[in-house]
Amino acid sequence: MSDWTIKGQAAKSLDDTEVDLDVTNYSGVKITRTNQGTDTLSFFLSCEDATTDPDYLPEYQQEISIFRGGVRQFIGYVGKPKFAWRGGIFGWQVEAQNGIFELDRVALSTSNAEYTRAQGSLASTVSDVVTKAIAGGARIALGSIAAMFDIPAISFRGTSCGSALVELLKICADAVCYLDYSGTGYPTLTVVRRGSMSTKTITFGTDEIIEPFSCSPIPGATPSKVTVAYAIRDANGVVTETVQTAGAGTEVQSVILTGSNLADFQTKAAAGAVTLRTGATPPAWADFSVMSEVIAQITADHGSFSLSPANSTNTRVWQGSISSKTLLTTAFVTPFYTCPTSLTGWYPLAIGDHREWMKKNLGIDAKTGTLEGDWVMWRTYTGVPPAAPDWWNALIAEGAVLKRDGYYANSTSGDATDQSMYFYSPKLEVTFIDRAIVSATAFRDSGDYGTTAPPATLAADLLAAQAFIPYEGEFNLSPWHTPELLLNKKINFAGLSTRLASIGALVQSETVDVETGAVQATMGLAARQGAASLARLRRLSSSV
Repeated sequence: MSDWTIKGQAAKSLDDTEVDLDVTNYSGVKITRTNQGTDTLSFFLSCEDATTDPDYLPEYQQEISIFRGGVRQFIGYVGKPKFAWRGGIFGWQVEAQNGIFELDRVALSTSNAEYTRAQGSLASTVSDVVTKAIAGGARIALGSIAAMFDIPAISFRGTSCGSALVELLKICADAVCYLDYSGTGYPTLTVVRRGSMSTKTITFGTDEIIEPFSCSPIPGATPSKVTVAYAIRDANGVVTETVQTAGAGTEVQSVILTGSNLADFQTKAAAGAVTLRTGATPPAWADFSVMSEVIAQITADHGSFSLSPANSTNTRVWQGSISSKTLLTTAFVTPFYTCPTSLTGWYPLAIGDHREWMKKNLGIDAKTGTLEGDWVMWRTYTGVPPAAPDWWNALIAEGAVLKRDGYYANSTSGDATDQSMYFYSPKLEVTFIDRAIVSATAFRDSGDYGTTAPPATLAADLLAAQAFIPYEGEFNLSPWHTPELLLNKKINFAGLSTRLASIGALVQSETVDVETGAVQATMGLAARQGAASLARLRRLSSSV
């Protein structure tokens, strides 16, 4: 028996019974794994004749897994079964895939809506993008995400979760992202950083390294100095420009956070300023009258009517003769207006409206809630009750009712007069924010110019993430080599030029020949990242 087994999916032609690879007619079995790319399992099955399919032939789009020594090495989905005739042999070339394309299948944002993240942890933003991909149907799990550093506010428009993940990892040049297949269920997306990777030294003449071999540094990928230029604008519109610097030397990488559309980070927001004032919780009568357009109009021009909250101590409605003073109803208890308990600690906006940039740039969050309350209005008359005013119809449409036509008595003096009493219990959908703003205050959108000040250590963090010389090239290990995962290791070479003894090269992709154990590896940065660090950051934009 071989050390390799394979299984498919229940109720498929290659079912979920694990079988030894030697039992199958598979040939040319290879597993390829990549940094931030597509992983594949490929093999060929020959047919006895042109009309007879071989045993263990998987179906299109079915799940397939392969194991070595009981440990899963790959799980993916058949995406390219190709029937071929070559060299007089009929057969199927099968390829199953997995990898970052699972995130590419899920949209993070549309062309009409932005995905935004406030200034903060890059690792948390990566985790959030992956979580959203999983919620959208990506067949992966969230694994360990290496600690990174804080970045400015960033947004994406019209992109997939996969593309956004790649753009985010461009910021941290020493990050490697791969799928860990060793568990059960979906593979876990894992991000590691070069500094915490273990080192593997391959010794020429001892380890079975064979031709071809090549290795060279990637030019222009290691800055000695990083500058971060940004500008902020205060509430008075005064712009202050600043350059944050880390390192020294002539290999300068300039990152722009504000200004044109070429900025490396850029928040999109409507320009201008908004004046905000909140009411109390629960709001006072004056606040409530401002929030309701109908009540505001009545308050401004109510003719001979008077208005008050229904809990006013002077509001008493009586029935019967003035002398008997039989009490019909009394006021409602305070508070005058109430809001849901879920909004405890939030404040209703009496003036202004909440904008998205307030959350991104100012940290002011918003919720929508319902305010409920009661109030009465009355008009004194003698004889026949007067007709209701025209605007009363608007209140009737909102649920107002005529409570009583009759006597009214002041609770302190006992004097009684004829009154038309109207009773109104409005419910208003109001925006609540998580900040009390007692006096009307203008808030300016700093995002219409660029962004707020970035994290204080951004330049130093960018420099530290690029403080290594990346190498590109290839190496091959013979069939006598025991395969192991190389993506999460730094590679050194001994027994060759001393210049290669401690390079700590990153592996871009690796292919294992399952039948022989031979390994082909490509060194370099992730293929989707591009060659140079400066180019990586220059392409980063919130409008990706």
